[in-house]
Amino acid sequence: MERRRFVRLNVLLPVRYSASPAECGELYQGQGLTRDISLSGSYFHVSSPGPIKPGCVISLNIDASLPFPDSPETSHFQAKGEVVRLELPGPASPYYGVAVNFLEGPSFSPS
Repeated sequence: MERRRFVRLNVLLPVRYSASPAECGELYQGQGLTRDISLSGSYFHVSSPGPIKPGCVISLNIDASLPFPDSPETSHFQAKGEVVRLELPGPASPYYGVAVNFLEGPSFSPS
């Protein structure tokens, strides 16, 4: 039985993420592709995680093709979260997997 608070959407979206020196030891920016996302967290793939490891707090910015109220533009999904798991590449995927638990509700803004 699944115990998730929010429904997970399986969706491929570009994600940009960053970590500050205070959070992960050095300033780092990277990009990847989501596998799934919900209001409580996300899982995404990256070619290299850099210094990102479980316990690091990162900022995420996801470009979503969702209509933004009162605007003809698409929206950006922004959140801050803690990395809870880092999966190594393997036979099923040549990419690292990063699981993030959002620390607060995500926000949306127009492009």
